[in-house]
Amino acid sequence: MTEVRHPLRDRSVPRVRELGRPLALLAAALGVDQGYLALARRLAPAEGLVGALLVPVALLLLFLLWSRWDRRPLSAYGFSLPRSVRASLAFALLLVGVGTVVLLEPGFGLGFAPVAPLPPVSFAATVALAPLTALAYVAVLDGYLLNRLLVPGRLAVALGLSSAGWALLLTNLSILGSLGRVELGTYLLTTTATGFVTGMVAGLYFYKAGRNLLGPFAWQTGALLVAGLLPVAALTTGWELTFLTTLLADGVVLMLVLTVLREPKLVARAYLGERYGPKRDRFLGTLRQRHRARGIALTVAVTAVLATTAVLGVEVGLGTPRPFIAIESGSMTPTFVRGTLVVLEHASPAQITVGTIVAYSTTCLPSPVVHRVVAIAQTASGPVYTTKGDANPSDDPCPVPYASVLGRVVAIVPYAGWFILAPELTAGLAVLIAMVAWLVRPSTPTRFPRRRALA
Repeated sequence: MTEVRHPLRDRSVPRVRELGRPLALLAAALGVDQGYLALARRLAPAEGLVGALLVPVALLLLFLLWSRWDRRPLSAYGFSLPRSVRASLAFALLLVGVGTVVLLEPGFGLGFAPVAPLPPVSFAATVALAPLTALAYVAVLDGYLLNRLLVPGRLAVALGLSSAGWALLLTNLSILGSLGRVELGTYLLTTTATGFVTGMVAGLYFYKAGRNLLGPFAWQTGALLVAGLLPVAALTTGWELTFLTTLLADGVVLMLVLTVLREPKLVARAYLGERYGPKRDRFLGTLRQRHRARGIALTVAVTAVLATTAVLGVEVGLGTPRPFIAIESGSMTPTFVRGTLVVLEHASPAQITVGTIVAYSTTCLPSPVVHRVVAIAQTASGPVYTTKGDANPSDDPCPVPYASVLGRVVAIVPYAGWFILAPELTAGLAVLIAMVAWLVRPSTPTRFPRRRALA
């Protein structure tokens, strides 16, 4: 009796030979795309439109060249009609509608703003570019790159590479060096990170649809048309909320793709360890979902308990009820800039001297204030401090009694305060991390029923 080895359990890393042609196509596509983006700023508007039309055409020509190189028909890359074209298009339309509602959701609370209609030339260019761009991207990144790498046991590797391709093609690499730190971080989150998530959704849609490009193509076309032609936009307070709603829209689409489209039979066989059977597969699938749900609930509960314990421990250890403060202004530049997280500890009057940076609450300035002590006056009720921001021309208007001091600054963490100042950014990053964590998780259960055959 010997154990039969299932191909989907083989989690070996793809060999260089298998990666050669797909990565060569990605490099060529990236060269075409980045070359246009580098030249786009120097082109006239009419030239820019022509260039924008030529880029997806060039990407499709590269795809056709590579497919001829492989000597395989286009149907092998997803260019075939599924059994129910109408059902595929209806599902893609549903995804576009749900994603649009999520994107516009902040407008129901913050209001909507009308968007000026596009000139006729721009309108025609948007209508023409949307399907052409969607077809080029899904053909190169899903039809070829993902499809060529999507061998048994390597879904996460293939999906990660194709998603990285989406992120790179959507990112203008030529401008990264000219951006400051804050602008660079904003651009990478709103463009590169969201592009990676979009690529992950498109790749899983392609995979779950039986390696057919019709659904991902229709979904991407609709999404591009909505982004370019929607007559209203939600009023937002900053890029953080836009970043969050974009990730949430992709997350909702991802959940619909995962739950509505059925798993391919090959994967179902690997899950079961035996011949595919719908009833048995649904039963074991329900058990797996319950097991995963319990694991997620346990992880969330343990994380919440540990986080609460850690916060309480920090408060007790540092001796202040507010050990962390995010800097909201630039009054202490260059000591620390806006978005810096400062760590406070309790300080006795003897520990506060001229030059100490303290945090205090006051009624004459937005509290809490984190400024440097520049003078100390001794009074009958205790010391009173005069404070000043390093970047301010004058002292703070209110004297600070010792009772108003929250603590002295003992450590700073640059830019970490943005997670407090911008909770939308924190939530968006949490969604992004959850999606990436889902991507790299094992795609098959740890334990399989064993099949044995006669030696």
